[in-house]
Amino acid sequence: MTYNVQNFKDRGAMPEYLTVKAVSKRLGVSEETVRSYITKGVKGIKLVAIDLPRGYRIEESDLEDFLNKLKTQGDAQEEP
Repeated sequence: MTYNVQNFKDRGAMPEYLTVKAVSKRLGVSEETVRSYITKGVKGIKLVAIDLPRGYRIEESDLEDFLNKLKTQGDAQEEP
């Protein structure tokens, strides 16, 4: 079976991926910090990424999930 990449894009099935550089700019941190989020995590939460020969790629939804998990932990710790 042959797949046409354009068909997936038209249906929205192909997610957009961000580079480490793009994520670092968005978050206002260094590229090394983003790599640390991927390999070591923060507070036990790792940023999900795809490890390609030309570097990591991060799906937009995975970045949002990572940030929401950190936000949720922070909110939970502040409650009495």
